Formats: sequence, C-alpha cells, structure tokens
Amino acid sequence: LIAVRAKLSSDIQGGSMLAVQATEEKLISMPMNGVEIASVNSENSRVFSGDNADIEFFAMNLDKESIPYIRLNTDRAYHSRFFEEASYELGRQARKVTLEKPKLPWYSTVTGDLVSDDQAVSPDYWQKNLRNQVLFDKALSGMIDDNAVFIEIGPEQVLSSLISKKIRNLKGSRYCSSLP
Repeated sequence: LIAVRAKLSSDIQGGSMLAVQATEEKLISMPMNGVEIASVNSENSRVFSGDNADIEFFAMNLDKESIPYIRLNTDRAYHSRFFEEASYELGRQARKVTLEKPKLPWYSTVTGDLVSDDQAVSPDYWQKNLRNQVLFDKALSGMIDDNAVFIEIGPEQVLSSLISKKIRNLKGSRYCSSLP
C-alpha cells in the first residue's frame, strides 16, 4: 500500500500548500475560497492546500492580517480535493491485499486516536489516510507522557520542531531526528 500511495501521489499534478502560524480562532473568519486545511500540526500551526490561484488569494489575505506563513516546496495540494480520486483508488487497492490487525498500538493522524483493529484492516481507513486532514497535534497529544521518546525518520526536522515545543515541560521525554 505504501508503494501504491506513493505512485498515486506522484501522479497528481497541480496545487500548492502554505504552512500558517496562527490559531484556529485567528483564521476562522478568513475567506478560504477553495483552500482546505490539510494538516493541524499544533495549536498555532496549520497547513493549507488548494489550487494555485486559491492559495495565492489566501496568502494575500494572510498578508493583510500580518499572519506569518511559508510556501511549502511542493507542486501538489496534499490532503485536499486534488487527492479525492487517488484516495478512491487507494481504497480499491487496499481491498486487494490482506490487511492485518496491528501487533503494536499506534496513533492515527486520520483520527488523532489509537488505531482500532477494525480501522487497521479497513480499506476505507487507508482511503481516508490519503485524502483527509492530518490530525498530527491530536495524535501527538495522545502519545505524550513523561517518558515518551520520539524519533523522526526522514531528511528534515519538521516534526521534531513541533514535538520539541509540545514536550518542553516534560522531564523524561526526548526526541531526535534520524538524519541531519
């Protein structure tokens, strides 16, 4: 499924994304015009997806309100309507493989909660994983305790920076990145 998901994602063309530093309350009244929240990374950090023109309009409105944002280095609008058809195809492909119940508990960024056995073996769950909003902050909140250890696997340290802010007051919690 990972390879199918990657192939489907690479076939999508168009769209762009913005990482925005603002609370939900600050953004609630802003016109979205086709822009979608792709990810809730923290209380003050969200990623928005949409077609290029809608993202430009949204960025203009952010500028007017002096809300900081960064354009993400992508030519796709992940976790948006651009991925609707691809998500259906991922669901169809998931129906062709044998999905097994997890041996270890893990948190879902689709729901923000522990994945149930039923979710893990549901093709519909994996379909939502490609299309739906990423609930990183909620999933991270469920994982945190005084002795949590987080390892970011990948070339950048985006998640580590979010984790470090969330766990800064916990005595035994640690995080690290696997690559520089």
